[in-house]
Amino acid sequence: MYEAQRDFSNYAGTGMGFMELSHRDVEGPFQTHLSALVIAYLWKVLAQAEDRLREMLHIPANYKVMFLQGGAHAQFSGIPLNLFRPELGHKVVEYIDTGYWGQRSLGECARMIGQDKIKVINKEFNASLPANVRGLPGYTDLDLTTPASEVSFTHFTANETMEGLEYLDDSMAAALKESGRDVVIDMTSTLLSRPVNVENYGVIYASGGKNLGPAGVCLAIVREDLIRPSSPPYVCPSFIDFHIQSTSTPLCSLYNTPPTFAIYMVNLVLGYYQKAYGQSDTLANVQKKAIRRAAQVWGTVDRSNGFYT
Repeated sequence: MYEAQRDFSNYAGTGMGFMELSHRDVEGPFQTHLSALVIAYLWKVLAQAEDRLREMLHIPANYKVMFLQGGAHAQFSGIPLNLFRPELGHKVVEYIDTGYWGQRSLGECARMIGQDKIKVINKEFNASLPANVRGLPGYTDLDLTTPASEVSFTHFTANETMEGLEYLDDSMAAALKESGRDVVIDMTSTLLSRPVNVENYGVIYASGGKNLGPAGVCLAIVREDLIRPSSPPYVCPSFIDFHIQSTSTPLCSLYNTPPTFAIYMVNLVLGYYQKAYGQSDTLANVQKKAIRRAAQVWGTVDRSNGFYT
């Protein structure tokens, strides 16, 4: 925050605040890649943020990284408009109803392509739990009778913050991928809390406001074969169109004005993670610390003889 405070009025000694600098200046601090010949004081924010994310998450080369406007709700709308293609044989999109945010996402999808195109594939919340305990659906709770070739994508939410329910690893996504499905996941409150096997997913998206940085930006990590031009009747607005944003020049995410200060803050957060938790195995170290911290908190609760309930 102190670094952001300094740069707010005098970014890198320029005498101008970061928000005063043009994102359209190819030689300016927002666009130019770190490996290019640039003026020594310029930190290349957009490119550096992408590089750091690729390093921390081990993002393969066949995935595009985009920093978009609109938060996760824009992606609730944009995902079906980007991916649902009847001309490719798609008949339905699948949603796992995990709770509040899962319902918000499938509700927005229904507004875009119609309720009749949505199949909620969990019949109940985890059947292995007692009747009075609500848990996330397991893989065996899912109705996967629709042929994978007819399914545009299968969507679920990694962490339901309202209910306090979270998938703690990638096993659900791995099983769905094995069934031939393209998995889309809302990782808004999970991303950067643990290692993620990106290759299990077709699309990962995460809004600012949680681990990634402040509100105002939404990260989308999209496998290249899922990026196609949109066409009627499901035309995606340009600012959340994966094809348009991923082909903008000279970098992704520059078709329209990006949320420059929010991305700048994301870059600072990513830099902090790497400095505090190590350049390699950053997220494994983040997870280890979180587990230790949680054990201390819950140990206190468990030893309180009911004082904390």
